Amino acid sequence: MILILAILAATRASPVPQSSPPHLSSDHSRARARSCDDPRGCRSLWDIIWSCAVTILLCIWVSVHPNIPSPYESRARVAVRRVGLMLAALFVPEAMIAWAWRQRSAAAVLAKMHKGEGWTTTHGFFAIMGGFMEYEGNRPIRVLLPEELHSYSLTGNGYFPRIAKEEIQDKSKGDPVSKALVILQTGWFVVQCIARGAQGLPVTELELVTVAFATLNFVMYLLWWDKPLNVQRGVRVYKKRDADEPIDDGDIEVHKIGRILGGTWRCTF
Repeated sequence: MILILAILAATRASPVPQSSPPHLSSDHSRARARSCDDPRGCRSLWDIIWSCAVTILLCIWVSVHPNIPSPYESRARVAVRRVGLMLAALFVPEAMIAWAWRQRSAAAVLAKMHKGEGWTTTHGFFAIMGGFMEYEGNRPIRVLLPEELHSYSLTGNGYFPRIAKEEIQDKSKGDPVSKALVILQTGWFVVQCIARGAQGLPVTELELVTVAFATLNFVMYLLWWDKPLNVQRGVRVYKKRDADEPIDDGDIEVHKIGRILGGTWRCTF
């Protein structure tokens, strides 16, 4: 629905006037476009505001990738957190980019460490966003940090939770097609503004701000490209049932990398 509204907004705000008589010179046409004497060939204030507002809303909605909420959190609290993240993306996008960069760096490190287990960057993102939840029977206990996964498995009979990338992506509310459509719409808005400037047509300050905002959100979107979107429940994992605990040779390395990346793996947003 949002994509449809965005496309309609972009088509209404045409980068050139609708038409001009062929006998008019280019200078005369540009002067007429700037003066907007003919309302039929000019954009209205509502057209500009609508196009910019929908583009900004679209950027915020799809670029913010929140962590998995706790199973004990109410829907209202989850919704409030999502709104808070959207406001943060609107007013302090630089902070959101820093958060996305930190998570991507941590996910890449985890993917490299557990390459033998078939992990990818998507697995790393899933781990740091709270994707593995310890269960006791049907009761959730706590979210596991990446360095604790060596003692858990999906059934309690193994030493590491093995899950396919496709299973993680199946939990995501986004897919490559929807992401590509969003990038296409945002790119079209930017091209539209460039085209207006190249033709000597007026570009409002609101449109310039929207272009800058879309650029920042595009960077954020690329950093979170492999992170599952709007996952509401993590994967159940169970502690190894054997009495002897496995030796975790990677524990020292994990803590060292955690300090380098700035502390806690999972952000508490």
